[in-house]
Amino acid sequence: MEITLLYASLLSILAVFLAYKTGTLRLKTNTLLGAGDSSEMLQSIRAFGNLSEYAPLAIIMLGLLEFQDVASWLSLIHISEP
Repeated sequence: MEITLLYASLLSILAVFLAYKTGTLRLKTNTLLGAGDSSEMLQSIRAFGNLSEYAPLAIIMLGLLEFQDVASWLSLIHISEP
């Protein structure tokens, strides 16, 4: 489960970064709900939303592959132990 933990932690750091970026942009544009008229705000919201939607599925699938000991598939993603 080392590979899954690695990628889960990296995606968590990315999620915190995107949430912080979206929050600071909300304060800058004074937009409390929705995207307002700012295309930059919409892009920031969608970047965080897409990560929130697809990262859990990717982590679950990666964990299942690692649980089944599918080293050949995991070597495409990460250099596995010899």
